[in-house]
Amino acid sequence: MANNILNTENRFKKDIEDGKKIALVFSELSEESKTMAIVYLSALRDKELADSDKKAV
Repeated sequence: MANNILNTENRFKKDIEDGKKIALVFSELSEESKTMAIVYLSALRDKELADSDKKAV
């Protein structure tokens, strides 16, 4: 049980660090590049959802 809590805490800390890195990258992009990145990420999310729906069937 304690091991699971440590793993969860480590993943949480890694997620926070990854989020900080992503925020830094986005802060350095032009508005046009930010928009393109958001559109691309949205398309990836949509594809992931569509793929997961296919696996569920």
